[in-house]
Amino acid sequence: MRNVWMVAGALGLVGCTGPDYGVDKLTDPNDATPQLVVEPAQLDLGEVAWGGTATGTFSLSNPGNAGLTLGSPSRVGSGAFSTFDAIEGVELGAGESVDIEVSFTPSDTSDLATWSFTSEDLPQTVEGLSLVGAGLFPKLEVDPDPVDFGDVLVSCTESQTVTLRNVGTAELSLDSLVLQGERYSLDTELDLPMVLDLDESVDVELTYAPVDFVTDTAALWTSSDEPAGQRQTAVSGDGSEASLVEERFRQPAGPWDMVDFIFYIDQSGSMEDNRRKLGEQAQAFMDHLVELDLDWKLGVVTRSHGCTNAVISRDEGGTANDFSGMLQGPFDSSTEKGLAVMEAAMEATEAGECNDDFLREDARTAVVFVSDEPDQSPNGWETHLSTIMSHANGAIIAAIVGDLPDGCTSAEPGTGYVEAALATGGMFLSICEDEWADYLEEFTSLVSQEPTGTWPLTYEPEPDTIVVLVDEVEVSTWTYDADENAVVFDDDAWPSSGSEIDITYVPADICG
Repeated sequence: MRNVWMVAGALGLVGCTGPDYGVDKLTDPNDATPQLVVEPAQLDLGEVAWGGTATGTFSLSNPGNAGLTLGSPSRVGSGAFSTFDAIEGVELGAGESVDIEVSFTPSDTSDLATWSFTSEDLPQTVEGLSLVGAGLFPKLEVDPDPVDFGDVLVSCTESQTVTLRNVGTAELSLDSLVLQGERYSLDTELDLPMVLDLDESVDVELTYAPVDFVTDTAALWTSSDEPAGQRQTAVSGDGSEASLVEERFRQPAGPWDMVDFIFYIDQSGSMEDNRRKLGEQAQAFMDHLVELDLDWKLGVVTRSHGCTNAVISRDEGGTANDFSGMLQGPFDSSTEKGLAVMEAAMEATEAGECNDDFLREDARTAVVFVSDEPDQSPNGWETHLSTIMSHANGAIIAAIVGDLPDGCTSAEPGTGYVEAALATGGMFLSICEDEWADYLEEFTSLVSQEPTGTWPLTYEPEPDTIVVLVDEVEVSTWTYDADENAVVFDDDAWPSSGSEIDITYVPADICG
């Protein structure tokens, strides 16, 4: 016998076929064993326009030699599939089958579901039917959604482009577009209603003009023939005060045409990442030396005797790869005693010692310490520095070390190194920063270039807003030169070599 059962109920998702309990699974023909077979394994209801319905049929059969009673089916996935009568409680005798009609009313551009059938007469659930269907209907996408203008200076305006796109599977009719909210304007006029084909888009421009230091909100409303009908997109922005521009400079200590660089690089295990960062600067460092047309020499020391591990120079064709290869070298118990190692290195420049030809008479000595620990030399930094300076008069020091006074998660404070650097008019550069862009170039410029009293600004400022600090102390011994767009110090008030000059101001054309 064959019955058609019309069952009602929402079903759902995936697309996998479970075990087939066919007759071949019977091990003894005398056993009374029911089986359940679902045919077909997948039922494709095809493409259906929005609001339409398609139907299809599948069958449940019992090829076993005993009857079974169906339980409540498990439904996972889309609710776009349904039947008309209950499946639970249907009895299938041995050799009987039942046809079940399924209807599909699309809810999305792609609907998937899985029906799993059960019976207390079977050893396990039969996951037997995958349901597939595609909806043909328009769908509007608004990008960006929401629209966020962020901070916009009061009295200025800012515009953003918003894209309206049909991401559905049928053409879309865009019927209306309305922006509701103060401080915003819709600057694009569309000829509505308009039709957007599949994946077709149209751009509109929104403008925000804040008048106070508050958050302004609005809503962009669209109306179309997509199933959602109306769609609301939030729009927001914040009125903000004019932002200060901050520019930082350092007074050079040159001019010098010849520079002898000597690096102390901590070789402890925790320094591996820092040596990598230094190596990443090698090419830019070498390029900067060429740009400045410097006659340079460079050595690295890492051990207590202070002898250089290697030396490269411009005249001998030293390269960025050579420098990178020098950053890791041999070490001993003095690996975290940088000042003592550098003191030994300078003492070894005397005649007959291992570094006797390193320092050149007409060259500036530039010392660089790189460590994630405080200096652990046996004597105070002043004592070691005094010996260093006695062999290299006029030496200038850069310390790439941990911040004072507390350091950071990756480095302890660079006590000793920072004091020695600042005492020579040199530089402290934080090893704690993720990126070390321009560290070596900045130090090289400090060492070699000529001091100046004129500091060009990036933007034209409102002159009354300019504030100048030298080594964190505000000064007034300067004027603003509008023709040069520069802060110019008085002739007798130039910052000393190595001084840090910070200039802040509000740009004149703050709206850009």
